[in-house]
Amino acid sequence: MVRITVEEILDQLPRTYTTELYVKKCDLVFQHFYEAYRGQGQSLYSEN
Repeated sequence: MVRITVEEILDQLPRTYTTELYVKKCDLVFQHFYEAYRGQGQSLYSEN
């Protein structure tokens, strides 16, 4: 679900990337969310 949302949002940007670069950018954004937001309200950025 998160991966699909990332792709849908990035797909709204101007068409300046090649398909290969678009896929790479989607991968990077998804990886950031996967690493930074651990679920159950936990975040790399929270003060826990």
